[in-house]
Amino acid sequence: MFKLKNIKLPQKFIILGAFLLLVAAVPTTLYVKNVTSELDVAEREVAATTPILALQGVIQFTQQHRGVAAGMLNGNESLAGRLPGIQAELNKRIELVNVSLKEASISPQIVSLWDTHKQRLNAIEQAVANRSLNSTQSTVQHTQLIAELLLVKEKIQDLSGLSLDSVAGTNFLIKATMVSAPKLAENMGQMRAMGTGYLAAGTLSAEDRAKLTGLYSNVAVYFSDLIRNVEKATNADEKIKVALETKANEIKTQIDKTLAITNQNLLNAQELKLPANQFFDEYTNTINSLYTFNALATESLVSTLNTRVTDLQQSLYLVFGLMLCALIATLIVAVVFIRSITVPMRESIKVANAVASGDFSSRIDTESSDETGQMFQALQKMNEKLAKENLLWLDYKGQLAAVSRLQAVIEFKMDGTIITANDNFLSTLGYTLEEIKDRHHSMFV
Repeated sequence: MFKLKNIKLPQKFIILGAFLLLVAAVPTTLYVKNVTSELDVAEREVAATTPILALQGVIQFTQQHRGVAAGMLNGNESLAGRLPGIQAELNKRIELVNVSLKEASISPQIVSLWDTHKQRLNAIEQAVANRSLNSTQSTVQHTQLIAELLLVKEKIQDLSGLSLDSVAGTNFLIKATMVSAPKLAENMGQMRAMGTGYLAAGTLSAEDRAKLTGLYSNVAVYFSDLIRNVEKATNADEKIKVALETKANEIKTQIDKTLAITNQNLLNAQELKLPANQFFDEYTNTINSLYTFNALATESLVSTLNTRVTDLQQSLYLVFGLMLCALIATLIVAVVFIRSITVPMRESIKVANAVASGDFSSRIDTESSDETGQMFQALQKMNEKLAKENLLWLDYKGQLAAVSRLQAVIEFKMDGTIITANDNFLSTLGYTLEEIKDRHHSMFV
C-alpha cells in the first residue's frame, strides 16, 4: 500500500511539482491547440489565394475571348485580329493554374474538375477559330464554362476556409475580392460580349434590349455589393483602408462611366452608332481595371493573412518560451526550497545521532524563522538542556562513585530484587555478584 510518509522529501517536491505542471498544462494545451488550429486555417487560406488568383486570370481572358468572338462571329474582322493574342495570354494563365494547383496541394477532385474544364475551353477556342459557332452559341458556351470555373474557384475557397474567415476585415475583403468582384466582372463581361455583338451587327431587338437591361441590373447589384464590402473591410482594418480606399474610389468612377456609355449608346439609343471596337475597348479597360483592383485587394488580403500567421506563430513561440522559463524557474525554486529544508534536516539528524551517542557539543543553525526553523530551534534547546542534564548526571555519577569507594552499596528493584552491589558490600558479606544478583534481599535475613 502506498504511504506518503515513506517518500523522501525531495521526491515529495517532485510529485507536487509534476502535479502543478499538469494543472498548468491543461489550459495551456487547450490554448496551444486553439492557436494551432487558427494557424492551420490561416496558412491554408494564404496557400489558396495563389490558385484562386491564377484561376481568376483564366476567367478574365476567357471573358475577353468571349467578347472578341462575339464581335468576330458577327462580322467584325478588326476584332478577329486580336484573337491570337488573347489566346496566347489565356494559355499562359492556364499554365499558371496548373502549377499553382500542384504547389497548393489542392484536392485531386478539384484538379480533375479543372482538367475537364480546360479541355472544354480548348474545344471552344478551336470552334471559334474555325467559325463553326455563331455569335450566340459562342457566348452561351463561354458563359457556361465561366460559370463552372467560378464554381471551381468557390470550391477552393470553401476547402481552404476562406469562405468562413472569422475576422471582420478579412471576411469582408474576401467577400469583395472573391464573390462580389468576380460576379461583377462576369456580368460586365457578358454585357461586353452581347453589346459588341449587337453593335457589330448594327441591330438590337426589344428582346435583346431586355436581356441587356437585366444584365445592367445585375451589374448594379454586384457593383453595390463590391463597394459595400470594400467599405466594411476598410472600416474594420486600417491597413486595408490605406491600401485600397483611393483605388476603390477610382474603380467606382470608371465603372460609373462605362455604365453611362452603355445607357447612352445601347439601352436608351434609338440607333446604334457606337463602333463595336470602341465599346469592346471601353468595357475591356474597365474590366481589366476591376481585375487590377481585385489583384491589389487580394494582395492586401494575403498580406493581412500573412501578418495573422506571423502573429499566431509568435504567440506559440511566446507560450512555449514562457512554459520553458516557468519550468526552469520552478526547478530552481524547487531546488532552493528542498535544500533550505533538507540541508538543516541532515544537520539536525547528525546532531540527534550525536546526542544519542552522548555527544552534546554539536550546534544547529537556527537562523530561519519558518516552521522548520522553529523545529530546529526547539531541537537546539533540547540539545542544550540535555547537555546540562548530562553535566548533572556526570556530577551525580562522580558522587556515587566516591560513595561507592567508601561505603558498602547495594541496589534493588522496587520489588526487592537485587540489581547490583559494590565490592565493599560483597567483600564485607563474603558474596560474589553472581551469587546475589536477581535474588530477593530476604536472603540476607
